Amino acid sequence: DGFAQIHLPSTERPSGAQITVILSAYSPNGLIYFRGNQENGDFVCLELREGHVVFRINLGDDSYALVKSKKSSYADGRSHTIRVIRNYDKIHLQVDDESDRNSATIPGENARLNINDDDHFVGGIPPGFNTTAFRNFDIHWSEFFGCIQSVRPSQVLYFILFFL
Repeated sequence: DGFAQIHLPSTERPSGAQITVILSAYSPNGLIYFRGNQENGDFVCLELREGHVVFRINLGDDSYALVKSKKSSYADGRSHTIRVIRNYDKIHLQVDDESDRNSATIPGENARLNINDDDHFVGGIPPGFNTTAFRNFDIHWSEFFGCIQSVRPSQVLYFILFFL
């Protein structure tokens, strides 16, 4: 059991951002990456849900979107590379190669992700973390079980290499 909490303030480019994660999972459910603002409710979240990779983003009000991998077999203990790209109001999720790629459009008028000073959480969240602002989004808060080898949000590389 464990998680990483990283404080690294960063500013999202107006056009969007990218997150790349390399992992091996042994459980079909678990939080891979989360970064959110507990006051305004903006967040990005990457998780495993019943073996699918799921990415969620909330920019406030009705500007919320979800995209899910086509395959549900990612809790197989093998190494997988996950890429999430946000380009303005479009989000793209790709796992391993082009054969598992899905996209979605973020509705609404909000275009800015307001999480610049919030911590990055990898593999879970700390006990006592207030999830109230995110309760309407069906986030799977359980800890990730497997190995997260690296996390690269917006081209900042964290070599995590830890087993959860």
